[in-house]
Amino acid sequence: MDDTRATANRDRTQEVIKRPKRPEKGEVASFGAAAQTERFSMQRLMLRAKIHGAVITDTQLDYDGSITLDSDLLRRADMLPGEQVHVLNLNNGNRFITYTIAAPAGSGAVILNGPAARLGETGDRVIVLSYGMCDEAEARGLEPRIVRMGEGNQPRGGD
Repeated sequence: MDDTRATANRDRTQEVIKRPKRPEKGEVASFGAAAQTERFSMQRLMLRAKIHGAVITDTQLDYDGSITLDSDLLRRADMLPGEQVHVLNLNNGNRFITYTIAAPAGSGAVILNGPAARLGETGDRVIVLSYGMCDEAEARGLEPRIVRMGEGNQPRGGD
């Protein structure tokens, strides 16, 4: 490519991409609402839903991977089969990322599958978290759906 075409392509690229202004010497960079332009808006990854205190009912090492959850629990927490979740084991401190699989409704199933089966044992208590991307306004008004678990992996009253 000759220099004339390269310069023209670079100029067009710079017209399309509007970057936030760089701070002058001595200024502090700002990424808040005041720094946003028409073409740049901040997205935040926010907690959207949480299942707190579910008890692992089984582990299945010979499986591709995931966490299987009672479909009633998925519905109550507004999580979908195949949705990415973070799982935090309250007994041993392990944290991992996987995806959900629906178990039969009313089963109370919380099953670690595949490699995740090495990160918990039957009887361990876990927290399952789901996140979502929001713009600034949505993030400020977001109230995560929290489902606290009771006996037999059934949601406590009020959840």
